[in-house]
Amino acid sequence: MSEKILICSLNWLGDCIMSMPAIQVLRNQEPEAHISVLVKPKLVDLWEMHSAVDDILVLESGMAGALKAADELKVITPHKAFIFPQSFRSALVPALARVPKRRGQVGHNRSWMLTSVVKGVDEYSSRHQAWEYVDVLDLEVGIEGLPLPALSVPEITDSGLLEVLDAEKGRTIIGLFPSAARGPSKCWPMEHFIETAKMLVKKDDCRVIVFGSPGEKERCDEIAGCIGDYAVSLAGKTSLKQLAGALKCCQAVLCNDSGGMHLAAAVGAGVVAVYGMTDPVKTGPWGKNHKIVQKYDVPKARDIGRNVPEAIEILRSIKPKLAYDAIKDLLK
Repeated sequence: MSEKILICSLNWLGDCIMSMPAIQVLRNQEPEAHISVLVKPKLVDLWEMHSAVDDILVLESGMAGALKAADELKVITPHKAFIFPQSFRSALVPALARVPKRRGQVGHNRSWMLTSVVKGVDEYSSRHQAWEYVDVLDLEVGIEGLPLPALSVPEITDSGLLEVLDAEKGRTIIGLFPSAARGPSKCWPMEHFIETAKMLVKKDDCRVIVFGSPGEKERCDEIAGCIGDYAVSLAGKTSLKQLAGALKCCQAVLCNDSGGMHLAAAVGAGVVAVYGMTDPVKTGPWGKNHKIVQKYDVPKARDIGRNVPEAIEILRSIKPKLAYDAIKDLLK
């Protein structure tokens, strides 16, 4: 009988994508295993595009959601659970389901719910975050390293979206992700995005598509309006799968350190990411065909608060010309 493996997924888009290379290695090393992933509802579309998993289980909010998920797991009877998030609740679900083997990182008073403990993140390590999930999965990875995230992006069939993507076919498509879910400390100023995009439209015959979530629609619409001709906002108008398909049509994507950055990189778009005080060595887009725009003489950390004045000011000091030049270099 094949082994049944449960992976408790992370809660943020970018973190999920950074965990995918390790899961692909697990799949290659255990091709007969049945791999289920436990995810929040908003991330189901993402995991449906990842062929390394066999089954997707939904974790609803609150204790009621945890209890429901535990009951479903009791029916599925996984042999082992790998818990990627560091929260108490993420370890509680497989413990309540009595999954025999439960492995995750220490912290949040949850060690008693784990049968195998992974040491916490070394803040001084220069490893990319993607390698942390190799540790949780207890894998041996050879000199070939980790693969790129593998997403099977469905073909776009929505007529309105196709019309946007097919317009002005002679122009290079540049995507913009001007927001970041984790706050202003990761957001390059809106006016810098606008100025960079205007240069690309005027000097290089580009057209610009602005992407974002429904909550970012007002900001994205304003940016597209300020850019003017050859710019359109799709913020709040796409599903996650449609967003992935649209990003795949972009020749380059200008973005902050965000989930959108990781999604763009995962579908094969060239990424230019503007970083303030977060560390691209640890959380940068996975792959080689990407550019980081960041000041060299700034303190860097893997995680920072949502509203750090120093980080906001550092981002403001990064001039649009630097991003423009990085995009030009990427497009060569």
